[in-house]
Amino acid sequence: MPSDISEPYDAELANLRATFMTMGGMVEEQIRRSMHAFLNNDSDTAHQVHEVEKRINQYELKLARETTSAIARRNPAARELRLLVGILKNITDLERIGDEANRIAKFSERFGVYDQTNVVHQYVTRLFERTMDNLRSSLDAYGRQNVEQALKTIKDDREIDDLYYKTLDTVMHEISSQNLRVEDGLSIIFAARSLERIGDHSKNISENVYYLVNGDILNHNPQLRTDDTS
Repeated sequence: MPSDISEPYDAELANLRATFMTMGGMVEEQIRRSMHAFLNNDSDTAHQVHEVEKRINQYELKLARETTSAIARRNPAARELRLLVGILKNITDLERIGDEANRIAKFSERFGVYDQTNVVHQYVTRLFERTMDNLRSSLDAYGRQNVEQALKTIKDDREIDDLYYKTLDTVMHEISSQNLRVEDGLSIIFAARSLERIGDHSKNISENVYYLVNGDILNHNPQLRTDDTS
């Protein structure tokens, strides 16, 4: 990990980063719980998701307050400022990921019975797995300030988008074939949309890694503004 941070910042910044990673772990667990509730019609787990959502919001407020305070109390150099601004940006994405997990849990409560034998299930589970992979990878890239890994995560978001649209097409086909109730199909579509949005927020975190390390906004760099990273 690059280290040109001045000594007075070390402990404070390390604590902020550690708190951010703790929040990231909580959000990952939220997604797992919400999808378990969704795929298994588990209202008890859905209720747990709603309760933990409050704690995630508290983490966001705590981190935002402490990070803003660090900026106000100190005169951060360029890289130090990027670290602090990056935390502010990333906690917003984490909080929104938590919101999407909470939505998925709510959709689970609207189902009749989720049918894991329906052909849609394979696309939903694959979309879930790839979304989780990208979130973990983006958080790991942030923790290690690994630009190469961050760029790969951004590129891999394309697969999440493709799976999302395949899921939509399959749901519509199953509804028209009367193999899936309209209301259940809509719940699957909304849950898939939440997973796709989680992928977008993970991509944002990876883009912030590039900014943190290089001091440049990824989409403003013509050498990297390609179909794979846009």
